[in-house]
Amino acid sequence: MFFKKTRKGLEKVVDFVGEILAFLTLLLMIFMLINGQFNFLPTDTTAFLTYFMFVAIIFTVGLKSLEFALNNSLILTIVILVLLIVAVIFVFLPDTLPNWLSNMIPAPAMPDVPG
Repeated sequence: MFFKKTRKGLEKVVDFVGEILAFLTLLLMIFMLINGQFNFLPTDTTAFLTYFMFVAIIFTVGLKSLEFALNNSLILTIVILVLLIVAVIFVFLPDTLPNWLSNMIPAPAMPDVPG
């Protein structure tokens, strides 16, 4: 009984924080898309905000997954928590994000130069 009541209260908190985080993440994504078009931020700031946006997306998806798991079984909650822990560990490894982004965005093709 106590566990179900605690779980319901935790679900409300996770829902509220997840909705706010989702809204702020969406604002950051729109801001970065506008910056991509008009390029008004310095490169260092853009790199930092890109990294921050990636982390915000992971936390938003993680919170919403946790909210889903709280409505279901304890085993599903544990599985989602383990997956979130793995994602957070890899986010803080220094080469993960640059390698991932460089593989995701292909380099522009170089034109053939006769010679």
